[in-house]
Formats: sequence, C-alpha cells, structure tokens
Amino acid sequence: VHKDQLTAAANDRKSITVFVDLQPKNPYVDLGIMRDVEYIAAGQTKVGTVIYAGTKAHPFNLWIDNARSSEAAKIKTLIERRYSRTGRNYAYVHGKAFTYHKKGIPQIQVDFADQITDTPNKDPLKLHHSGEAYHLAAASVKVKRVAA
Repeated sequence: VHKDQLTAAANDRKSITVFVDLQPKNPYVDLGIMRDVEYIAAGQTKVGTVIYAGTKAHPFNLWIDNARSSEAAKIKTLIERRYSRTGRNYAYVHGKAFTYHKKGIPQIQVDFADQITDTPNKDPLKLHHSGEAYHLAAASVKVKRVAA
C-alpha cells in the first residue's frame, strides 16, 4: 500500500491491510515505538495507545482505543515479543483506517491481536497458491547470468 492509498482509506474510514515497520524509533517511548496517551471522549478521560509504525517522511500510526483492556495487553505483548525485540520488525496490520485530526496522520484502529500478522493473508491455502503463481511467473523470466 502506498501513502496515497493509505491516506485515501483513512479519509474514507475504510478497512485496509498495511505492511508496517515496528523498529524502535524513539528511545523515550515504550519499546521505542509505543506510548499511552490520555484523551477525552464523551466528557470522560480515557487512555489509548499510539504505536508509531511509519517513518518521519511518511508518518503513520496504529491506535489502540483502550490501553488498559485485556485485548490491549495481548496486542502489546505480541508486538513486544514477536516484532519489537526479536529482530522481526515488520508485520501486516489489517483494520479500519482513520485520520488523527490534530496532526492529519493516518492511523489504523487495532482492536484485536489477530489483526497483526506475519503475512498479508491468514488463509494458508490462499497464501500458498498466490505464492505459487508468483514463483511460476518469476521462473518464466529469463535471467542473464553474470560470471563472478
């Protein structure tokens, strides 16, 4: 997904799947990528979690609406154990996109841990067959070998 597609999905509040980079970016926030923030909704103070998943050139965030829920704990643990500290700093995230109105930054709402995956498609049969088509096409391309 390109930045323009993400921005369009956020403006239209559509669901989208995005490849994200979860490398630590800021030494002053949790794991270098997330922090809890207080916000006011319907006259009540709430706590959400922002996860910095973009770059300085193309800012983009993931958003957990209730930072203190059991599902938020699962999401944060998944990010910490699978994506942030282990060296596998990338993931696919699927969810409803929206724009953070104060800064105009596109975000994806993350409500469940299964929205974050290693592959863009959770169906292994479909993923296998799409990979097969890719490999057949790649194998049909003539490659000129260069002597070392």
